[in-house]
Amino acid sequence: FRRGSIAIGRYRIHTMPAIPPLLLLPLTASALVFPSPPAEGSDITLVTFAEGDPTERQWREVNDPVMGGKSTGTFSVQNGVGVFDGEVVDVPSLSAPGFIKTSTVDKAPFEDISSCSALFLKARAKADYAGYRISFGTKKSFGCSFFTGGFKSHFDIPASADDTFQLVEIPFTNFSNCNSDATGEPSKTCASDPSVCPDAGTLRDIKTITVWAEGAKGTVHLEIDSIGATGCASAAATAAGGAADACTTYNKVVDGTCAESCLGSMVGICPVGLVVAKGGLEKGTCSSLGYTVAAGSTSQKAGPCGTLTFKTYTQPGSVSRLGHGVERKRRASSTSATADEIVLATFDGDAKTTHEWKELNDPVMGGESTGTFSVVNGTGRFQGQVVDVPSLQAPGFIKAQTQDSDAFPDISSCASIVVTARTSTPYDGYRFQFGTKRGLFCSFFSSGFKSHFDAPVSDEIQRIEIPLANFSDCNSDSTGEPSKLCSEDPSVCPDQATLKDVETIAIWAEGAAGTVHLDIKSIGATGCTAVKSAEPGFNGQNTCKGPVQKGLRYNMSGRTDEPALPFPLADGETLATGVCCDSAYAPYAEPKYTFNRTDVNFFATLEQQQLPVTFYDSVCGIPLFKAPQNRTFEEFKADTIEHGWPSFRPAEVVDGNVKILDNGYVISKCGTHLGSNVPDEKGTRYCMDTSCISGNPSARD
Repeated sequence: FRRGSIAIGRYRIHTMPAIPPLLLLPLTASALVFPSPPAEGSDITLVTFAEGDPTERQWREVNDPVMGGKSTGTFSVQNGVGVFDGEVVDVPSLSAPGFIKTSTVDKAPFEDISSCSALFLKARAKADYAGYRISFGTKKSFGCSFFTGGFKSHFDIPASADDTFQLVEIPFTNFSNCNSDATGEPSKTCASDPSVCPDAGTLRDIKTITVWAEGAKGTVHLEIDSIGATGCASAAATAAGGAADACTTYNKVVDGTCAESCLGSMVGICPVGLVVAKGGLEKGTCSSLGYTVAAGSTSQKAGPCGTLTFKTYTQPGSVSRLGHGVERKRRASSTSATADEIVLATFDGDAKTTHEWKELNDPVMGGESTGTFSVVNGTGRFQGQVVDVPSLQAPGFIKAQTQDSDAFPDISSCASIVVTARTSTPYDGYRFQFGTKRGLFCSFFSSGFKSHFDAPVSDEIQRIEIPLANFSDCNSDSTGEPSKLCSEDPSVCPDQATLKDVETIAIWAEGAAGTVHLDIKSIGATGCTAVKSAEPGFNGQNTCKGPVQKGLRYNMSGRTDEPALPFPLADGETLATGVCCDSAYAPYAEPKYTFNRTDVNFFATLEQQQLPVTFYDSVCGIPLFKAPQNRTFEEFKADTIEHGWPSFRPAEVVDGNVKILDNGYVISKCGTHLGSNVPDEKGTRYCMDTSCISGNPSARD
């Protein structure tokens, strides 16, 4: 049978056609089996209504007993289907809708669903009703629901005139045990406060299931075929790890590196669904995606959920020494002339630059920071109070962010973000953010490129410039401070694709307690120029502190025809400029065996020099390596030929001039990207691009 799929809000409803009448003739009603759609992972059926079925349950319907409530309902089993009928009306003394509900009342245990990701109902509705909810368990949240217990979520199911069953999937991350006794609406959501998410203990033994009609007046008629859980770990996985310790493997691929981790139903105090959704993880192993070469492991902080450990893998035969060899689309540099400044947002009603903004208060762990955003006399007014999150004893945040889908202009030729604004109150936690790209193993919950900025107190509009080189997509979820700087690690710099389409912009007040009041006149980019023919273009950001030297050693200057690179060099860009200075090429290497080309003659040139030979930075000319040291020239040569790039050992490094970053990239003291640290059985190995170690000594060296 073919099924359809309809997304409604946070739920996914799968339409399931009724079996044609001719197919029903040889079957009894109790033998009807409707086809269940395939799901990621396995399904666990918790409730059915066929007599004698092991998942058949005893149910009891309850009418609203509160303050003279007059809502009424019934629950019965008809032809193997649970039928929930009734009418929800206002409680006279409250002038607000009451509820009816039906709950399992037997004591038979339910199957463990702690390895699953969502609850499902296979049901059909004969009347439009907006107040359906489902709950499980009995756990109460302190200071929340007084009369009710368990984890509850709203769900939608459209009325149908035929016999079509719908499959409604409700992620566990939609459930909360902090809900209003009056309306059933969540007082705290799982997404904003992990402490109200379904816990592993409840998921292992849910004790009871209840279907509600609550908080909305109307006629109720819901026919339920079955209730269960979906997205569950396979039986094999459960058997291997034990029911309580079962885990599911999730992965994330960024710039050609695949990271995977096997996660249980809870990650610290957070349900796995929350971690998967916020972290952008996908179910499955790296090997299933073709990433089979082990590249070590790394840890990732996931806010209040704790720290995750990932194994990392690369693809065989990758151009990159760190496995970042997946081909990217060309990121061509801008060649059209632009004005010096480009306007991104104003608040004066101009259709081209006016955007829809939304203010968000800190939702984490009961955060109490509050703010507002409004347009006042042609300026965007962002104001509020940032206070400590009580459970963390650290400042929270507020932010204002664009919400519409209107495109922003291309700012890839620009040098800085410029904000024109004024403030009457000193505050130290302002930050600007654009884009949605996530840094691997960096910010887990937040995304985009962010930078701090200072807003001086003044009655006049001030011009605040923030260089793009100050932005990073690797920032602390707790404080907003950068964990890695663009100046130290080119992989976290704004990339060309984001600058061509920033998607969204936001102003934050974060990581510092205080009063916020900022009147924003405009937001834009400055230093925007066409690429000059005398200067190289860039696919990404120029991370070098000066131009690549002319007349590089080993005939490495002026190389532009490099078809083996993962994407073409920008107009006017050379191989040396690309791999040494262009952030877009940071994950990649120059083509393997470049040093061995006949027109380079790397070793033939070295053999003519006095040993050891000093290798210099191709931009600033400082000495980087002296080789060979503690080995013969032939051993140095064999090491290089074996791996495909000039390979140096720790004894050959010039102290203080070469640095290994946390991600394995190797840069010089003056910021030139040199290559990567790729250890082997002999230990640390500086795997260098010939292009970047072919400089001539500076005057002072």
